[in-house]
Amino acid sequence: MKITFPHMGNIAIPLKAFFQTLGIEVIEPPPITDRTIGLGSRYSPEFACLPLKINVGNYLEAYERGADTIIMAGGVGPCRFGYYAQVQREILADLGVKYEMIVLEPPRGHFWQTLGQVWKLAGRASPARIWQAGRLAWAKLVLLDRLDRLAARTRCREINRGETGELYRRALAWLDAAATLPEVTAAERRIRTAFEEVAVRDATPLRVGLLGEIYTVLEPAANLNI
Repeated sequence: MKITFPHMGNIAIPLKAFFQTLGIEVIEPPPITDRTIGLGSRYSPEFACLPLKINVGNYLEAYERGADTIIMAGGVGPCRFGYYAQVQREILADLGVKYEMIVLEPPRGHFWQTLGQVWKLAGRASPARIWQAGRLAWAKLVLLDRLDRLAARTRCREINRGETGELYRRALAWLDAAATLPEVTAAERRIRTAFEEVAVRDATPLRVGLLGEIYTVLEPAANLNI
């Protein structure tokens, strides 16, 4: 089994940690480019949402790298996201792309179904290993949120333009490389120390809130790095 998943912000970091801790090979799609969007747009319905098209592009590029299993979220909500998997499965089948798609529904209302899918993915992993993988992924998810807040507070005050963005990219690499909970803790200390060294001006900047569809807000390639 070689697992892949669509990009959405930095979600690849905790997802890789979870599956790799279970001993599963992860094929991360390449960064989203015009080629990704072009592939997805070419094979998706014209009226479909942009996130659905980008997802399809992710799947096709990961397939080129050898992925054979897709992990996709399901669910219900105010948009059509919960139906993406069904449409995407049909698109890939029409193209002759041989993928197994595993859709993880929200535990509420689908607890046993979701649990069964997790057991299927875990294979021979013990409950202790699954717990370990979940804790590591959650720790990385929490630190990603803290990192985003730290970068937002620093970027608008930085004296040397672009310094925060460069540090943010390095911090993501440090977090991605952390393979255990102690290493995540060490990465957080390193990140906080590095941000404290960024030269900032004493200012109270305007606070701007970004609203909109969650994928477009979280994924830089979809919001043109706004």
